[in-house]
Amino acid sequence: MITLGRLARFPLFGLAIGLVAFTSFATPAAPAGRPAPQRAEPPTAVTDVVIPAAWASDAAVELATTDLRSTLAEVYGLPARLIADDTPSPLPYSIVLLAPGAPFYDRLVADGQLTPVSLGPDGYRLLRMTYRGEPLIAVLGGSIRGTAYGVFRLVEMFRLNPESYKRPLDLKVEPAIALRLVSSPTGENFPSPEQALRWGYNTVAITQWPWLVTYDGVDPAIYAAPEDRAWVEQNRARARAEIARAKALHLDVLTSGDVISFPSRVADLYGEQVGVRTDRPIYCLGRPKTQQLYRAALRELLRTFPEIDYVMIRTGENYPAGPVSGNPPAMKECGPGEMTSMVRLVMDISYHEIVELGGRRYIQRAWDIGAHGFHADPAVAGRILDGVGAKPNLLVSFKHTQTDFWRYNPSNPNLNRFPAARMVEYQAAREYEGKGAFPNYLGGIVADGAPENGGQGALRDLVGNGVSAVWVWARGGGWNGPYLRSDIWLDANNYAIAKLVWDPTLSAKALALQWATLRFGPQAAPHLARVLELSEEIVLRTMYVAPFARRQGAWVPNVAWTRDDLIFGADRVGALYQQAKAPPEFDEAIREKEIARRLLKEMVTEMGRAADLSSDPDLADEAINTVRYGDTLLRAMNDYVSGMFYYFRWVDLGRVHENDRQAALRYLADWRDGWTAFNERILLLYGVATGYVDHGMVQAVDDALADLNGLAVRR
Repeated sequence: MITLGRLARFPLFGLAIGLVAFTSFATPAAPAGRPAPQRAEPPTAVTDVVIPAAWASDAAVELATTDLRSTLAEVYGLPARLIADDTPSPLPYSIVLLAPGAPFYDRLVADGQLTPVSLGPDGYRLLRMTYRGEPLIAVLGGSIRGTAYGVFRLVEMFRLNPESYKRPLDLKVEPAIALRLVSSPTGENFPSPEQALRWGYNTVAITQWPWLVTYDGVDPAIYAAPEDRAWVEQNRARARAEIARAKALHLDVLTSGDVISFPSRVADLYGEQVGVRTDRPIYCLGRPKTQQLYRAALRELLRTFPEIDYVMIRTGENYPAGPVSGNPPAMKECGPGEMTSMVRLVMDISYHEIVELGGRRYIQRAWDIGAHGFHADPAVAGRILDGVGAKPNLLVSFKHTQTDFWRYNPSNPNLNRFPAARMVEYQAAREYEGKGAFPNYLGGIVADGAPENGGQGALRDLVGNGVSAVWVWARGGGWNGPYLRSDIWLDANNYAIAKLVWDPTLSAKALALQWATLRFGPQAAPHLARVLELSEEIVLRTMYVAPFARRQGAWVPNVAWTRDDLIFGADRVGALYQQAKAPPEFDEAIREKEIARRLLKEMVTEMGRAADLSSDPDLADEAINTVRYGDTLLRAMNDYVSGMFYYFRWVDLGRVHENDRQAALRYLADWRDGWTAFNERILLLYGVATGYVDHGMVQAVDDALADLNGLAVRR
């Protein structure tokens, strides 16, 4: 028997087993000023975590058992040992992770203590049982990765309810979605592979593939410049490290890239053979040399990095980096060739190279800008995918919204229309809605669909219609701030979405309560859950104007009067007003802003109650500051829109209606107080995000106030 203080790494080894037994220790006292944590009377035996000897150096097992042992110490005050042993003796109140083929597993089956069950590679079973008169909890996984998922689930059960160790338990779990990718597509790699495994994902992203290809097999002159060569070699070294870290945890690896993307030197070397020379290179996919280079890039990628499991291709936008330049495949400068035929050409080449020759899986992102392209328009998607069918190892990926990640945006109809395997994309940090700088809970939108759209597009319905893969943007989206100093509200979204990816029938409200219990303690949890529940409607009623959004349709349903951290001026708010100035719509717009203010007041109250009851005062301080940030900012935004609406109506009706004038003056005065407080007080609070930025709003209000007071210089 080998006793280990820690585990390192070991190759994949079937299914898993470990043991935990308990002994009685005094429950640590709660820190002063903090509610006492919920504690169960601990079991009455020595605590051990037992694993098969073959797993003594596996990184995923180390991560899972470290979390388990930490939980036993924190929740029960039990210092658990870690033991690698294929034939452990019975231990009272043990937790056992079982590996078919290992001696202890075979002994349990032979003794009639365990009936084998079928498990997929990511599935697991948690079972409370008796072995030779002694109680234990068994964790069985369909692979080491599945076992790790089971241990993390057990950890959460103990943290949510310390009494759960002694309750009857027989839980078999398989994920509803087979491919579960999590990444930050527009920034640094987030989450870490360790966190991805804890959340239950099985695929992570590495450095983008166009940054990893040298083209040395085609022409070493392409990366002849020393600084360019150094750049690509640094990327390759980083990718190797990213792959090694992910594979040690038994995670699959994906790399994405925009097509067409080449080092800019390609245009210098090959000129019109590859494209058109303007102020920047434009590559034309219809030219044979361009196709040759694209094929060579994919072949080099898969030969150099054989550990890559998935290659993702985007054709709708192109954002190059370093010495790489690029463009979408359909460019008017290249001559005849409509978008649909060019995208299909990309797909045909990519499938041949990635799947048929490379033996990997290929994901084609449908994303492009607007309401009439591959991503949003079923007719266009139908032409591109005509004849594709359900090709093996091909996935087509769509955002869950018909266009970008806005509210008042229908569910993407393409997710339910085609025989090709489909992936759905979700964003945890909504770029048009604060990015997590303040509460904006998305559990309900994922679980049940957006209420303003009648609940269409619920994840459970997408899965029922054959969606088999998911990509969660855990962070990232947009190009500016706000930049977070606290991930607390993103954590709530990521917790809920990660759970729903495994079981889309779960309740978003129940998940909010679970998350709040884990992070803030059971006494504060109901108040935190209410904060999250309120946030969904607050953001909807603040960031959008319902009458405008209903008329506008799927593309930019808020006319981008605010995006990222920018708040725009009279032209965009005026556009909102023009579509909502008839009396019923005007009244609705003003009323929804009043509702938002009322709900903000309730949210602040609930957050205050939660902070008083939190088991983590430091985290509560951070959370309450971010709620104050949201309250002050969103009130100012509501006052801005309301004041400008009344001002525009006062102007439209000849500047004679005093009620409109007074309402505009009142709201705009409140806006000025709120905007000043936001910039001079709120942004100084600990843990809050960077501020929102005026991008025409202040000038719009100054002009309106001058006009309302008879001082305007007409523009």
